[in-house]
Amino acid sequence: LTVTGVVPEVLKFISPAQKEFDLAPIRLEAARFARLVCLQSAASLQVFLTCNGIRSVSNLLRDMCCSDTNVSYGILDRLALVEVAIDCLWGIVNGTDVIP
Repeated sequence: LTVTGVVPEVLKFISPAQKEFDLAPIRLEAARFARLVCLQSAASLQVFLTCNGIRSVSNLLRDMCCSDTNVSYGILDRLALVEVAIDCLWGIVNGTDVIP
């Protein structure tokens, strides 16, 4: 996972910079992938943190919780994305023993 460079590329699809397009399904799948990386193991969590994953997840959470966003996500899409973002943050908090 570390050598392939997949994580930073997938995190780009979580970015709010992509919000001018209707990419809600792709954004949700990218967020689900990030959650899997966070919760899989200590090594994968380290990869996630190294790839600036906290910023991606916090941007996603802020973007979904702010009412002044330009994106017209449905309430179910917003809830699913918020749930995944919170799961990622929970995985980071619980995995603090991997942070030097």
